[in-house]
Amino acid sequence: MDCQFGSHYYKDKSTGKRTCLQGTRKRGCAAHIEVHVISLFPEYKLSFSDGMTGVKKVKDIKQKKLQKLKSNLAEPTSTVSSESCYFVVLPKEEAHSCDIDGPALYGQRIHPKLVSKIYELVAEGITNVQEVKNHLKCYVLHVLYVHQRPDLTDRAYFPNTSDVRNYVYLAQRACQLSKFDQENLRLKIEHWNKITQLHCISFISSEYTSSSSENNSNQTLLFVHQEAWQQDLLSKYGNTISLMDATYKTTKYEIALFFVTVKTNVGYSVVADFVVQSESKENISEALSLLLSWNPNWNPPFFVTDYSDAEIGAIEAIFPSCKVYICDFHREQCWERWVKDRKHGLASKT
Repeated sequence: MDCQFGSHYYKDKSTGKRTCLQGTRKRGCAAHIEVHVISLFPEYKLSFSDGMTGVKKVKDIKQKKLQKLKSNLAEPTSTVSSESCYFVVLPKEEAHSCDIDGPALYGQRIHPKLVSKIYELVAEGITNVQEVKNHLKCYVLHVLYVHQRPDLTDRAYFPNTSDVRNYVYLAQRACQLSKFDQENLRLKIEHWNKITQLHCISFISSEYTSSSSENNSNQTLLFVHQEAWQQDLLSKYGNTISLMDATYKTTKYEIALFFVTVKTNVGYSVVADFVVQSESKENISEALSLLLSWNPNWNPPFFVTDYSDAEIGAIEAIFPSCKVYICDFHREQCWERWVKDRKHGLASKT
């Protein structure tokens, strides 16, 4: 078993007409581990009672016992007792160090400590590849090697973007509790509820069955989330004016992500978020009703939202006395599109 940075770990492979200028990832480490396994057959050992009187006699006795052992092993019904002995040869600690330079630096595997660091960063929610690379660089320069910096071309300590992206993906897969996203989310919510009770999470999902169709209206997805600090902000600033904004094409699936926002003394802050399977009045109303049950004192007199009949209808259904306004962005966008439309005769002539 050779070291992964040794000269024999990667064999020189050339396939087809492709020429490999550097066929191996040689680093020159001479450390290796040897494991020898020896099988002993106590019933066939030599003893002085066999008449070992000379060298030739001993050779004949060995040959006979070896032939008998081979014949017994060849018989399927015979049982031969044996013992296994393992002999392990381990290298010294100084054998694992080596000095490299030049082109050998470009083909190194990422260091195991950096792999562990990537898993820690992903567990904390850092998945952007460039941001992970910046964290790894600071980790190498300020933690691993403070006084002697490795060469910047050494991919073991300064991996490229492709290497970091692959390990981030593996770390994300390792953090998943299930290969199905809805099941993974359900298990994560159970885990979050066990470690803390400072948030409100509601998750409703109907699984697809073999006899169901995609157009079945009974199959819904609803995820509503609110932290304790968000509840505090909503109780302080939510009864003046509240805002609701939907974002699209920001998630893996074609579903809308809604944010409920309030204006605080330092700017706008998100106080709740929810995901619905379809942007309908009923689904949005169900999400808002859950938020209202978590915040019974929430009764905003004004609400700002997008130009969406479903959103406006849901807000008016949950808060009957609330007056809904359309945000300036959508109002200006609508006017701009109307003015630029040639059928209205206002477009500039060229």
